[in-house]
Amino acid sequence: DNCEVVFRNLIFIAFALYFQDGKAGRTVLFYATEYQRVDMVQFLLEFGASAELHNYAGKVVTQINCHMC
Repeated sequence: DNCEVVFRNLIFIAFALYFQDGKAGRTVLFYATEYQRVDMVQFLLEFGASAELHNYAGKVVTQINCHMC
């Protein structure tokens, strides 16, 4: 039913927002920031992405070298 589909999608979105890649521990928010996608950064933050997660180098997204920061 529709509730199950919505629930599964919410779980997927929550997982995607916090998933860290195996190479550097970057989340989708790190990638959006690195590629200077202001629209995606805003979207991700609105949907609950955390700017407080550290990558494997111990940095948070606001500490990466980019022109948006």
